[in-house]
Amino acid sequence: MSVRVIVRKSVRDAYRSRSLAVGIGGFVLLFALSGYFQANSYEPALVSDGLVGAATFLVPLACLPLAATAISGSREAGDLRLVLAYPHSRDDVVVGTAIGRTLVLCAALGSGVAVATVAFLVAGGNAADVGPLGSYLAVTVAYAATLSCLTVGLSALTSTATRSIAVTLVAYAMFAFGWGTIVRRLVALRSGGRRIEYPYPEWARAALELTPLQAYENLTADFTGVASYAPETGVYRSEPFALAVLAVWLVVPLAVGLYRFRTANV
Repeated sequence: MSVRVIVRKSVRDAYRSRSLAVGIGGFVLLFALSGYFQANSYEPALVSDGLVGAATFLVPLACLPLAATAISGSREAGDLRLVLAYPHSRDDVVVGTAIGRTLVLCAALGSGVAVATVAFLVAGGNAADVGPLGSYLAVTVAYAATLSCLTVGLSALTSTATRSIAVTLVAYAMFAFGWGTIVRRLVALRSGGRRIEYPYPEWARAALELTPLQAYENLTADFTGVASYAPETGVYRSEPFALAVLAVWLVVPLAVGLYRFRTANV
């Protein structure tokens, strides 16, 4: 029951802070443009690299105002003391906040997909060219839930909103730009500092698939056409492995943040 109360509070707080309006506005605008341009492309298809790219870019961006300060901001402002004065445990606060902010993010995502579909059809696209919209939405919701819970977990780890945003930005930058560099450095170290030879060893190729962004790319490969010229070369490129990667990034940071938050001074 306490978790439900925190979920409702988290959704209301997002609405009052205009995070929901900003998130929906961003998704609607970018997804509508993607739907319109895909309808007029050489090979019209709504579920394609345009829609996947929009989600890849917008979901982390929306998580910053929506989830990065969800706990640390309330903690810094002193609001958490009032919340914890009621019969809510700290676990309830973290889990309920994660669920609430994930629901808000998914609502924004769903609005964007709905508008993209309308824009695609209005711009002259055929209903038969919409594509596997249900599969795309399910995969993207999993991706959004992962980043939302990961971000809330980082928020629970930090004591101020500024630190939480900074840590979240570093994490996202590592996923987008730094992960491959780290893997390449490890390959170079394993080869004695010599020039890296291609192809990478099997362990390095598997390590490159361990970020949420790469897992989402692997799950949407059939939609974007990547699978046609980059066929699966190992179990780590498979959909079950990608889903497992998302599950780990959803659970582990949230669990670590929860563990740290239990003893934190609020």
